[in-house]
Amino acid sequence: MNYFWERAKEAIRNQKPIKEVEDKLPKLPVIPEEKEFKEITYDFRNVGGHIEVFANGEFQYSADTMKEAHEMLLSEDL
Repeated sequence: MNYFWERAKEAIRNQKPIKEVEDKLPKLPVIPEEKEFKEITYDFRNVGGHIEVFANGEFQYSADTMKEAHEMLLSEDL
């Protein structure tokens, strides 16, 4: 008989119950459900020599310059 078939038969004879094998497999991470993301529109307004930043029409913060306003926006945890 062919060596391949002998090895195949041996593997079949030595099979372990599925549960025993599953317990030894690494656990896969749980994939969270998809979240719905809302679109955010930012407005930068020059008011009295400083920049006010609004998100969807709601005031967020003010900055001295546009550069500072952008940097602050990019540093936020979104």
